[in-house]
Amino acid sequence: KGTGASYGFPRLSSMGAAIEASAKSSDLDALASSLKELAGYLDTITMT
Repeated sequence: KGTGASYGFPRLSSMGAAIEASAKSSDLDALASSLKELAGYLDTITMT
């Protein structure tokens, strides 16, 4: 969660923090939502 910004992906770091917080609090609905958001975000990344 903490190194995404170092590689130019600050949104990835914030999403990782949200996933971690949801998991720690056992908020399964928020966790599922965050994981879906992460999957969608990862689909938009292209490597050149």
